Amino acid sequence: MFELEKPKWLQQGLPYLFVATGMVTVATLQYASSLFSGLLLIITGLHVLDVRRARRGVSGERRSEGSPVKRGKSLPKPSRQDSLQVLVVEDNQATVRLYQMRIANWAFPVTLHTAPNGLDGLLMLGEILPDLLISDIRMPAVNGVQLVSAVCNLERYRDMHIAVVSGLNLAEIETLGGLPERVDRIEKPIDFERLKKIGQELWERKSGR
Repeated sequence: MFELEKPKWLQQGLPYLFVATGMVTVATLQYASSLFSGLLLIITGLHVLDVRRARRGVSGERRSEGSPVKRGKSLPKPSRQDSLQVLVVEDNQATVRLYQMRIANWAFPVTLHTAPNGLDGLLMLGEILPDLLISDIRMPAVNGVQLVSAVCNLERYRDMHIAVVSGLNLAEIETLGGLPERVDRIEKPIDFERLKKIGQELWERKSGR
């Protein structure tokens, strides 16, 4: 009995489908079993993406494999090892441009990636594994609390610094589920000096300075 070969687009999209389905499951969970199933799908999808990156890394090149979602924009900066990798998840384009302008002036090398919502942010997390994640809270579909809660306790993100930026107070954030202890909360208007200090400390640690 023969097995039909999966189309190439399906093979490439499966890990993203795992992650997306897992995120939706986590975001709509009602029982502990739903949370476990969602996280298992996320971990499975991210593991497949890791394997793909490891295989491509042998040649030191990264191919464009295509994605079922629209990718966020990235500023042209040095390679991953020569710069701090920052992912900003924000649905307001004016705020995204503000991040781009302010972070471009940091005195150390930064590669800035952006995602327009929590679901796209999760998919990009699986691809780039940033040093610093900065996320808004109020976003459609998957909000910032759901995003950081889904990845905060995963081993692959143990060394990633996580910060949420929002005008919500602690009581309002608690109604959305609350933030894990390791997550920094930065109030709006955005304290870019604090973000710069966090980035500087991460860069010094990464570069061994």
